[in-house]
Amino acid sequence: YCLNFVCFAEISGSLTLDRINEALHVVQQEQTLLRARLELMDDRYWFKPVKSKDFPLRAEVAAFKDWRKAIAAQLDTPFSGNAPLARFFLFGGRGKKSVAAMVFHHAIADGKSGANILLEILRRAGGEEMPMRYQRAHPSAQDLDLIKSKSPLLGSLQKLRYWLNQGKSALKFVKQLPGFDMRVRPSRDIHMIPFEVSAKTSSAILTACRAHGTTVHGALGAAQVLAINDEFETRAERNLALNSLADLRGVLTDNLTEFDLGLYGATLTTVQEIATEPDFWSLAIDI
Repeated sequence: YCLNFVCFAEISGSLTLDRINEALHVVQQEQTLLRARLELMDDRYWFKPVKSKDFPLRAEVAAFKDWRKAIAAQLDTPFSGNAPLARFFLFGGRGKKSVAAMVFHHAIADGKSGANILLEILRRAGGEEMPMRYQRAHPSAQDLDLIKSKSPLLGSLQKLRYWLNQGKSALKFVKQLPGFDMRVRPSRDIHMIPFEVSAKTSSAILTACRAHGTTVHGALGAAQVLAINDEFETRAERNLALNSLADLRGVLTDNLTEFDLGLYGATLTTVQEIATEPDFWSLAIDI
């Protein structure tokens, strides 16, 4: 199945299509991953460079009405390895309201780097004088192997042990939550649910977290874990896993900047001990 994601911005003010396409051209020159396609060789996918003149990244114009439904459809529209591995949409509305959306293949970006690229495009389209300038992109390399070892045999055994434990965890999950549907389906029913936290609520959450000696991340993690805990039929002490995202830019080399496209978010898994009657703030502090 395709693993796309979308970053979008609701805009007050006018942006012309020519300015956006000029910004897209400049940013495509800066970002090597926007000038790449996927090619299958030896049972693995590889990035192959292409020329931007042959595969330009250009904005598609669509109606403002039902823009959320149109974005949701993009989440289930594959790229099939063709360049560029991103799409840009401008949903124009009445007056000076519009929505800019960028769809990414998850092989080239994560949510934060994707959002930063969208902001960079809008910043250039909205403010920089013509002709726009582009800067040299910083090359970077990533090793996506979860388990590395100098010994091939030891590495294979470690991977086998890792996946066996994943299987045992899945079986335990099914036993604890009977009736949970784990079938894989060929199609997905995707909906976008409008959700935002107001500035007033955000400020109140931050104040409460500081007063209890924790962070907003800790509070959000505690809320998620306790929501999972409520899915169990009985109250009991149990261990629950929590996935948290961490930005690795600070520990990566090669002079990465905020606007280098790529996969810089790592998923950290922690196991939280949940009491029969859990205390929210204690859990938030632990997380």
